[in-house]
Amino acid sequence: MKLAIAPRVADTHAAISQYLEDHPRALVVEFLIQCPRHKDIVRRIQSMASTSFGEIRANLWARDMKPMHLLRTKLSFFGASRFDPKSDRWVRITLFQGAPLVEELNAEPQAPVAFDDWSFPLAPQIARTVLPEMTADPRQGNTTTVGGMS
Repeated sequence: MKLAIAPRVADTHAAISQYLEDHPRALVVEFLIQCPRHKDIVRRIQSMASTSFGEIRANLWARDMKPMHLLRTKLSFFGASRFDPKSDRWVRITLFQGAPLVEELNAEPQAPVAFDDWSFPLAPQIARTVLPEMTADPRQGNTTTVGGMS
């Protein structure tokens, strides 16, 4: 896989724009006959255009690009979740969150079908606290809030 896709796409875009100024009704194939060095990037653009997440869309040559960004992307394909970056050089992750333990798989009488949805991470359970609504007394011009604060 070639790197620096973003600069190559920008370069090809500029070349196509210039070519279309000179030949407004030209086809892609005509451009590629005149400029064959753009063939591979045009093929890549055409094949990946309809895929939202088919390719990393970042400038890998940018000064602020860190390998950690690519590592997190790749690890997410393997099911990693709960990324906990400690620096820009390493990351702590959780693999197989929610997966059944060996003891659970071997326990009777549950069938393996009962564990079929473990590949999806568990949703966090957040306790909901219902607070009383804020009330206003128009006669006194004051507002009463929760906890005695006003």
